[in-house]
Amino acid sequence: MNISKEQGLLIAYGGRPYIPPREVHKDFFAHIGFNAFKASGVRCELPFPMFRLSDSRKSEYFVSVRELAKAIADKEEKAKSEYRKFRS
Repeated sequence: MNISKEQGLLIAYGGRPYIPPREVHKDFFAHIGFNAFKASGVRCELPFPMFRLSDSRKSEYFVSVRELAKAIADKEEKAKSEYRKFRS
């Protein structure tokens, strides 16, 4: 059985299509502090968007599993391309 990155992430995150940034940070960006990670997301410096469901400044940010999967796929393809160049 071959599942997509998006399907794998959905399974990993309990079927939730939108996840809190803290979970993304813990799983993929633990090498930097959470506040720096969140600030990067707010400034649109991450390879995927973070968004709020309400206009309140107190509302929680979320990350789309679909967008996270796309970002992972893009980084993987870039790494594969660089690897192929190096190996040829």
